[in-house]
Amino acid sequence: MLHRTKKNKPLFLLLILFLFASSASAAPFIGTYVVGAGETYPNLNSIYSDMLSEGLSGHTTIKIKNGTYTQNVSWTSTISGLSETSTITVESNSGNPTDVILQGQSSYSIYINNNSFITLKDLTITQPNSQRCIYLRNSQNIRLINCNIIGTLSTSSTSSYSCIYINGNCSGLEIDNCNVSEGSYGIYYTSQASDIAVMNSSFEDHYYGMYFYYITDLILNNNTMENIQSRGLYINNCVDASITNNNFESNSYHYLYQFSTSKTGKNRIANNIFTGMNSYAVRLDGTNDGLEIYHNTFLSNNSYGLYIRGNSNDVKIKNNLISTNNCNYAMYINNGSFGDDAEIDYNAYSNSNITCSPIYNGNNLSLQEWTNRSGHDANSIHGNANFVSFPSNPKPQNGLFVNLCLPIGEITKDIDGTNRDGTNPDPGALEFNSIRSNDMALMSLNSLQAPNCSGSDDIIVKVKNIGLNPVTAFKLDYTVNGTLVGTYVHSSNLVSYASQEINIGSYSFDGDNDTLELIITEVNSGADADASNNSLPEFRIYDAVSGDYTLGEDDTLKGIQSLFDQMSFGGICGDVHIKINNGTYRGYEDVILKNVKTANPMDRLFIESMSGNREDVTLKTRSNWNRGVLDFENMRNVTIQNLTLDANFNTCNTVININGTAASFELKNLKILGDSTNCSDIIQIDNYVDGILVENCYFYGGDQSFNTYGNGIASNPIIFRNNLFEEFEEGLDVEGHDHVEITNNVFRSSKRYSEGHYFYDNKFLSFTNNILVLDSSDDYMMDLEQTSGTQRSIVANNYFNTRGENSYGIYLYDNPNLDFTNNTILGEVTSNNDATVYLDNMPVRSFVNNIVQNFNENGNVLYINDLPSFTLDNNNYLGGYTVYYNQNGKKYDLVEWQDETGKDLSSMSVDPMFHGEKDFHVCNEALNDAGRGGTYLGKDIDGDSRSKGTTDIGADEFSPASTGDFLVTDFLALCDSNMGTLVASPGATSYSWSNGETTQQIDVTEAGTYTVEVTGLCGSNGTDSAIVSTDSLEAEFAFVFTHGRSIGVYDKSSGAPHTFQWDFGDGNFSSERTPVHIYDNLGFYTITLTVINDCGISTYSKDVSIFNVGIEEIESELSIYPNPTTGDLNIKLDDYSGNFSVTVLSMTGKEVLTFQNINSNLPINITELNSGFYILRIKTPNDVIQTKVYKM
Repeated sequence: MLHRTKKNKPLFLLLILFLFASSASAAPFIGTYVVGAGETYPNLNSIYSDMLSEGLSGHTTIKIKNGTYTQNVSWTSTISGLSETSTITVESNSGNPTDVILQGQSSYSIYINNNSFITLKDLTITQPNSQRCIYLRNSQNIRLINCNIIGTLSTSSTSSYSCIYINGNCSGLEIDNCNVSEGSYGIYYTSQASDIAVMNSSFEDHYYGMYFYYITDLILNNNTMENIQSRGLYINNCVDASITNNNFESNSYHYLYQFSTSKTGKNRIANNIFTGMNSYAVRLDGTNDGLEIYHNTFLSNNSYGLYIRGNSNDVKIKNNLISTNNCNYAMYINNGSFGDDAEIDYNAYSNSNITCSPIYNGNNLSLQEWTNRSGHDANSIHGNANFVSFPSNPKPQNGLFVNLCLPIGEITKDIDGTNRDGTNPDPGALEFNSIRSNDMALMSLNSLQAPNCSGSDDIIVKVKNIGLNPVTAFKLDYTVNGTLVGTYVHSSNLVSYASQEINIGSYSFDGDNDTLELIITEVNSGADADASNNSLPEFRIYDAVSGDYTLGEDDTLKGIQSLFDQMSFGGICGDVHIKINNGTYRGYEDVILKNVKTANPMDRLFIESMSGNREDVTLKTRSNWNRGVLDFENMRNVTIQNLTLDANFNTCNTVININGTAASFELKNLKILGDSTNCSDIIQIDNYVDGILVENCYFYGGDQSFNTYGNGIASNPIIFRNNLFEEFEEGLDVEGHDHVEITNNVFRSSKRYSEGHYFYDNKFLSFTNNILVLDSSDDYMMDLEQTSGTQRSIVANNYFNTRGENSYGIYLYDNPNLDFTNNTILGEVTSNNDATVYLDNMPVRSFVNNIVQNFNENGNVLYINDLPSFTLDNNNYLGGYTVYYNQNGKKYDLVEWQDETGKDLSSMSVDPMFHGEKDFHVCNEALNDAGRGGTYLGKDIDGDSRSKGTTDIGADEFSPASTGDFLVTDFLALCDSNMGTLVASPGATSYSWSNGETTQQIDVTEAGTYTVEVTGLCGSNGTDSAIVSTDSLEAEFAFVFTHGRSIGVYDKSSGAPHTFQWDFGDGNFSSERTPVHIYDNLGFYTITLTVINDCGISTYSKDVSIFNVGIEEIESELSIYPNPTTGDLNIKLDDYSGNFSVTVLSMTGKEVLTFQNINSNLPINITELNSGFYILRIKTPNDVIQTKVYKM
């Protein structure tokens, strides 16, 4: 052995060295060197420094003395001389990997860059600091042999925490006989490379197991993977991959995408066990030509065994065991197809309930139906495999599964090395052992599952006699944290094939990463015939989370991820409330929550501001993080409320990610600020959420405000009373859901390519009472396709307005059970063959009672592809040509269309006489009661009831404009620009403003009250006024009791709001400024007012008590007669004889008349008012009373 040490040199040698210093250098490295305490080189960086300067001349071995070395090993500059014949091996001196521990300090433990032909052997490499263990970059022929590689336990999906992180071309990488644990990824490799081999290694406790992207000649052989929180194996766009003899288990699924091959037999997946505990076992996606899938066992605990999506040719799927533990499909084919050269046969499909369909391919299919349809699987079988133990021992005990297959020539052994039957091998990765005489199996641990909500816990296990002989006695040891704490002795008879659940003892677990191990040590007073069934994987017990938590000690919200991790591992016991102190928080860590188990199915997690005001707490994502402010996976029962979530500063970032299988999500009273570009959605749902409520939220920006793909299974997304502004592409993208409800939302965008909403393949849709305005768009306001289901869908009482150049209105395709009724749709379509509404291929069940207008006189109102077989009538069409009929290429006006087709016979073409450019209430009496009754008996856009007989055309149940209501808005807020515009309703003969202007609209720069006199609008003359404010927007209101359970509220907000949203706390709402509400029940309620203007949004809440006071008692205090009245009103207040004041308000809250010094003997006169309902506000020195009257 060579020890590189300094020695004293004779003087003449020093002289020679000095004389030849200019032409000679120090000797390059070759041979063996020792690193450690007392040696010339105390650590790897010191020897690297000399190697860097002196180079290599041959094979060099570096032996490290026993001990722990804490440093960042950084070999990032090229060592000269490295080659296939001049390599470096770094190994422990003892040959035992646990004797040498290389521990990283910060960003990595070992970093090798631009250095090839290096072997790391017999080492333990750890990283306790949530960073990478090994970082390889542009270094070829690196070998990791017999190493322990340990990261930091993490629930993060960021690759920065990987155990082995590889970037650049690292071709020739070999990982053999290594134990890789913890860290976010076991291996993360995302650069083009070739000849990568991972063999005989184990991976556990990662977020992702192994990730490979753009690899040629990938070999994965004889590896194991367990306790993977998300996807286990993730392979994307790899060429010539060989995945054999592996046992991969993950909490989610294994993802294989875009395999391709250049060599026969190279793209092979064989003799593997793939287990997905909470999702598919394997998802095979994309085009996978030439892929061979032989003798694999696919196990899913609660989803599909094998999920296939994409079109592939020359695929061979043979001799596999494909199983699901529930009544799902063993194999699910989603929009996938196989070429004529595909071979799919001799597979065993297993359902725990054999009455379930094993295969889905557009429909639920029995095996025989699948064979008849596809021609595949003629020799396959379907049954219940009856595994010895799921998932630890997936050997079938059902004789139906034995000797099913024909041999695959090269596959002569199973995953355990057992010879396969040369004539009829068994399906799956395992040959089934012959049944032994004395054979007990430990099936499962049926207790101690998270959450651990009690102190002392019973240890309950399930065992099964899988031998031929009855078992009269067996012993079972249980070990906690490596110490034997008990032995259970069983003495009762257990017949062959019988199973039993037994309580073997109890133990008080403290939840601090306790471990429990179980093993059967004796059967019938002797050894078990097959010890492989006698134990279960080591089980960990964590503390559960319960109660209230307060966060927000600094500006990073430190601690939220550790709390989330604790919930992920330990579950929750009861409701958990996370309250966040006021402030703005930019996360320094990833905020991910997944796989939380609950003690009770109704246990819920709340994340909310401490104050209850969403403006008080802002959560921002950290830099360079693209998974959103909040990221959820496989979660249920979550409420996020009263927060601002901001991802606008981070390009291409979502705000909320919801992944995996989730249910019962509530997003309430949130302010959500998305990315200002078109590359990321605000709410992104991957897979599906079964039941999501989005209520009273404010959205701004993002590519799409809300994107969810339900896969045809998810149900009941409810999107209610939200405001969505300036999305780049779409407001809502909802696909594949069972039941969708969207109501009372406001959508507005000025983005050039914004599409309002996209709905596809939903079974039921209710889209009602929404306002959608696209100021500049080249696409549809709504694209609605393939709505199915037996329940009738409805699109009703909505305002659609798009005025951008070449924009479209509504596209309807293949919605045979949809009623499209009582909408107001405005477009500006310049294309010769397009229209405001595009009706294609049985677009609806009925299209009635709609106002449809094209503001371009050369465009079309309707585009109809086929002569409609649906109901098309009682609409009002205006502008351009009424119909472009695609079958003959002809354009029609309404009369021509009626005469030639007999359609739209009760439709009309009149000017609706809208109140204003953005106010689509109408003036034209021709539309009143002109609709078809009984189509939809919901409320109109204002919440007014519709007639059961006849109804008005358009979104509003029509009434003519009232005197004194001539302005589009009665309140205007001046924002940062300090300038705004007041607009009077169009169509009048003259306008006279208080500032001297005579145009329909005026620009204002100062606060104050502006008045306009209008002549000749909707047959009315009169005066209207608007308040212009520079005050900041602050919501506020007051209320008074009227009759019994009735309450009147009136707005006192500052800042000139134009939109009012009242929540009365009992499930009822109003958009009036001064509404009156009647409670059904006595009690305590919280009334919330949300006001909006062009500058922002504000919310105010106040509690109210509805006391047990009889209606007669309240009414006896106030008498008003006659009511209804033609003019005079007498007002009598019991027990009060003094003077009082009376204010008369319109139903929108505008003061129209005021009377002072009124008493019970002095009536008031309201003759000058138009017919309709009004509110009387009666004020005495001690009280305010509010009630309704009707003026005839």
